[in-house]
Amino acid sequence: MHNNKVAGLQVVAEFSGCACGKLDDRAALEETIIASISACGMNLMQVQSYHFNPQGVTVVAIIGESHIALHTFPESGHVSLDIYHCTDTTKGIFELVAFLENWFQSSKTSMLKLARGENLGVIRE
Repeated sequence: MHNNKVAGLQVVAEFSGCACGKLDDRAALEETIIASISACGMNLMQVQSYHFNPQGVTVVAIIGESHIALHTFPESGHVSLDIYHCTDTTKGIFELVAFLENWFQSSKTSMLKLARGENLGVIRE
């Protein structure tokens, strides 16, 4: 027996054509994630990041509601964002996307929203 109760919302966003010159700046990216979490009323628990060689940064924030991860690709002006929020409301989630979209100066943004805890398409048992 499966419980189809929603276990949270996941929003995946792609920012393209980012004009922000800080896609390879680990400290600035950490500060920005922290600021976005605070501005959107989420609860920061911990932030970890890694700078790749020769370029690119991954920042993961554990929040009281679940997690936020972003991955930068400075060579192509691209940022991938993943937000998983253990709630059944979008409160704060889309504000966080807009905050980051503005900070990265994205010229094109695409998003996908998933209800977690539900069937995603392919089911294996």
